[in-house]
Amino acid sequence: MQFAFKLSLGICFFVLSACQSGLSGLVNTHSDPPNPSQNQTTGQSQISPRTKGSTLTGIVVWPQEATPLNDLRFEIQAITPAKTWKTQSNPQGQFKLENLEWQTSSSPLRMEARALANPHLVFKCLYLPSTAATAPQTMEMTLTSTAIVALLDQARDMNSQVMQLSPARLSQNDTRPLVDALKNSMMPYFNAGLKAPLETMPEVATLLDQTVKKLETMPGMLP
Repeated sequence: MQFAFKLSLGICFFVLSACQSGLSGLVNTHSDPPNPSQNQTTGQSQISPRTKGSTLTGIVVWPQEATPLNDLRFEIQAITPAKTWKTQSNPQGQFKLENLEWQTSSSPLRMEARALANPHLVFKCLYLPSTAATAPQTMEMTLTSTAIVALLDQARDMNSQVMQLSPARLSQNDTRPLVDALKNSMMPYFNAGLKAPLETMPEVATLLDQTVKKLETMPGMLP
């Protein structure tokens, strides 16, 4: 898999920490676990940029507007062109991946969280930590980050220059309404009854195509 994107955004939020060995699937930094149907951030640690053997922790945020699944655990994958790391979240959607042999100078991590209750329900994001950060970075996987990755994937499939845009650029005021519309088109399908990948749903697929074309024509959007 190739990545043409760079990420510097507060959409998909993960927290990174110093080096540890092994792989752990459960993390809960709150004494009182959050309600998984609420939009909450959990987990705090940090990373030293451009290092190997780092730990990444974060949370998958189930949309507040959607009915929660009976089981809100997820299979988590961190994907680079060279390697994929896997773990499983706890019932609050919290997870930790340890010993990531990944550097910030490489392609961004593609993060995917697949619901154990329905493998067609997949949260996605692209993550590249800020090298200028002076404090721990807090990050989340959300339906908004999923919509942005779907849009960039669609642009790549269409061989559109839109695939060169970063998720941060797509979060700015002039483009955010397009992303929100795409997210809203996904919401009705985000339930236990989904029978195929979210991006293949007719309304979502049509809007993905239209949004890429719209971005291509927006003044100053592309080089």
